[in-house]
Amino acid sequence: MDMFTWTKDSINWYKQAAEYTKYDQEIYQEIEPFIEETDTVCDIACGLGFISMQLAKKAKSVTAIDISAQALQLLQKNIERQSITNMEVITSDIADLPAKPQWDVTVMSFFKQSDDAMLQLLDMSKKRAILVLSNGSKTNFWPNNSRPSKQGNADRLIQELKAKGVRINSIERDLDFGQPFHSFDEAIQFMKHYAPNNLPENLEDHLRVHLVPMEENPFGYRYYLPHIKKIVIVIADK
Repeated sequence: MDMFTWTKDSINWYKQAAEYTKYDQEIYQEIEPFIEETDTVCDIACGLGFISMQLAKKAKSVTAIDISAQALQLLQKNIERQSITNMEVITSDIADLPAKPQWDVTVMSFFKQSDDAMLQLLDMSKKRAILVLSNGSKTNFWPNNSRPSKQGNADRLIQELKAKGVRINSIERDLDFGQPFHSFDEAIQFMKHYAPNNLPENLEDHLRVHLVPMEENPFGYRYYLPHIKKIVIVIADK
């Protein structure tokens, strides 16, 4: 799979979307019943750590791991700003983590979507592993052929895990993870950043169809690009 690389722009856009849509809180509400107050939790490939900080509200301790030092730098600032005292941040590739039980619960969101990834998480867990999967989208704002569509494979993954004797629970949700913008020009830059190839000459017309004007708000956003994301949360117990 292609390795996602954080940039200044992608960090800012993701931060804007997460803070506006509160998607991390929605995901945490589904995960929370599977976390005990005495649990040690590891959020692997945590990115900017929005879900990690939610997990820290209940877990005894949270270890947030990602390969991007740039993303973790922002997370560390947020930890200090919010005075979170039960979190540790580690820069590491998942491939470099030892395959032995280190945490009660491991969590991974929107990264590797395979049965091998879940088995790897289980190897590092004492109790259970939680994998948050992208399972396609109910809406699509990308012009034709400008960006590969992510097809859902959650059903196949669940069946593969069950065939290997893994005890599975799953939760399906449709979440709004759209993108707010301060200006029309910012929306154009967003599209060019994530789909630099094959964008149509009428990109501005395309955006005018999909962008929703926003009422005055504390964030200063003027436009919103709706995106209903289908997710599946897979919980595997040891």
